[in-house]
Amino acid sequence: MKLIQLFNCMRGKHHRSRGSAHDDGSVMRSKCRGCGKPMVRHMGGWKLDSGVVKTDSAKL
Repeated sequence: MKLIQLFNCMRGKHHRSRGSAHDDGSVMRSKCRGCGKPMVRHMGGWKLDSGVVKTDSAKL
């Protein structure tokens, strides 16, 4: 964890770790560089993972 990034995390500015990014089959996942919280990649960029899994109802 990087000290400067941890300060930014407290302000709500998280940045993903390039080394921990991986594709889990449906979305790209990573961890925050500073605090280690899980992150997911959306169309607008990387966001903290809310834990809500979105599924396509047509596939069910």
